[in-house]
Amino acid sequence: MKRILLYISISILLTNQAYTAQTILDIDFTRDSVSWKTVFPDLTLTNGQKEFSMKADVVTSGEWVFNGTFGRFDAGSGTMAQPAYVEDFKKFRRYAFRLDNMENSYIELPTLENVGRFTVFCKNENGYANSELAFFIQQQVGDSWVNLRTVFVPPHHNQNYELQMEEFLNINSAVKLRLFGPTRKLHVYQIRVKSYDASEPKEKPLKIIILPDAQSYLKQAALNHVYVSQPAWINQIADSVKFVLNLGDITDDNSHDQWSKAAGALNLLEGKKVPFTFCAGNHDMGTGAKFADTRSTNLMNNYLPLERYQRHDYFGGVFEPGKIDNTWHVFSRGDYKFLLFSMEYAPRTKVLNWAKTIIEKHPKHNIIINTHSYLSDNNELRTGVSQEIGNHTGGNFANDGLRMWEKLVKLYPNFLFVFNGHVMGDGTGYKVSTGDNGNKVYQFLSNYQAGVEGLTQAEKNGMLRVLDLYPEQKAFRITAYSPFYDGILNKPDHNFYYTNVDFIKDDASGTTTPRENIFALEGRTLITGRPTDIYVYNLTGILLYSCNSAGETTLPSNIGNGLFIVKSALGNQKIMLK
Repeated sequence: MKRILLYISISILLTNQAYTAQTILDIDFTRDSVSWKTVFPDLTLTNGQKEFSMKADVVTSGEWVFNGTFGRFDAGSGTMAQPAYVEDFKKFRRYAFRLDNMENSYIELPTLENVGRFTVFCKNENGYANSELAFFIQQQVGDSWVNLRTVFVPPHHNQNYELQMEEFLNINSAVKLRLFGPTRKLHVYQIRVKSYDASEPKEKPLKIIILPDAQSYLKQAALNHVYVSQPAWINQIADSVKFVLNLGDITDDNSHDQWSKAAGALNLLEGKKVPFTFCAGNHDMGTGAKFADTRSTNLMNNYLPLERYQRHDYFGGVFEPGKIDNTWHVFSRGDYKFLLFSMEYAPRTKVLNWAKTIIEKHPKHNIIINTHSYLSDNNELRTGVSQEIGNHTGGNFANDGLRMWEKLVKLYPNFLFVFNGHVMGDGTGYKVSTGDNGNKVYQFLSNYQAGVEGLTQAEKNGMLRVLDLYPEQKAFRITAYSPFYDGILNKPDHNFYYTNVDFIKDDASGTTTPRENIFALEGRTLITGRPTDIYVYNLTGILLYSCNSAGETTLPSNIGNGLFIVKSALGNQKIMLK
């Protein structure tokens, strides 16, 4: 059942989990620069009157110890060393303490009691693609310093944003900490420490943020800030966000300039470890000014590199080694598990076959596909691929939405969602289809990019979608919301509420409302109660075994163990596993 919501409180979207921990340390080198200048009194004018700094070989102030450089930095033209304060984007940093090198540069903090959330507001001095740095949070043990965490800071790509690098240290005792040894220069603007709370970090609700095509925001410099408003908002509500899906066409012309701007903004999600996945749109692949004439995604892999994302525990794997074009991920809440794929534009047949191998290893995960092109604005599956990659054959055949449904989506009982962008129109499309196993698959198109160009979507500037899942209530909600002007799009076909949704539950029941007799065949005897024909299928619907049962049947061992669909010729005949 679908209900269209016309009025939804914005507070539903902005609700963040309330934390009870108290701030026990908060230093800000810009806010408190007057007092910090007394600690570092020998500021000297350098770099053509652009930079004041003091080299602090070892400077102590109470229990603070500094080894690095304090000052007001200008790292050169275009690198914007005085970034916007990421929590409100209104204030700008001017002063920082710079950790200079990995051998001996550090900031030693006073002794703290019961440390929980530990946040460093900082910026990698290097702006180039792939030039992330690492620094260490260390704890003093006796006369030695021991590494607690390695923190990776991505490059800023010449964008004017700091990063909010957050770790839950959860040390329930007195502790002496320091920031130590970055692998390249790191500007530290603020350090904030919250007290330990045993309940933190809390399990996040199943809130998924869907970022539609944003290419139009990048091709006009005056609208770049609209692009930034989306990841900046997600950064602010990170404690409530389970996953972020980017639907492709991250850029408009697949250029270094636009990838640099996009990556600089999307890196805002890294510091607070917001799980994030993306797929290549037709505008994100190809050569020169051509789009999708080839499957070349060199720039996407350069600016959003695999090694940055595969270190996270939610990251499952990739189709092609070393490439982030096709990925899979897992996340869960309670007894409900989810398997998420990000697939390239018009995925190749061999990519769909690869996905099958992953799906068959996750029979109790609810499956979500994130891809660029699938559903159209007329609520029908897309047919045809107009770009040159549409001429490929065999395993490289480019599959449209209809073929994706026929070759993959309809075959498995645990498919739940498909999300895509690409098609404009009024920015929306939706379709609920029934798979071969009786399961409903909810499919949604989201594309609001024309809103920044004053076309038919003019009222939807910066619009994204928020998906809230409520498996225990067998329901989900989709809301169209703009962080840019803090408003909901109150129009039909943009906000949805579905009930009676059969989420798969990973417990003894298998599903909240079993669609079929689905069994984990570890025991081998089926009881039907009455004579009937029995059919045993794998999860793709392939018949593995059939027989006539007199009421109790022992299955052969060559079927193997795993999850299987068992049907009776009597239709609704109840089948039990002994």
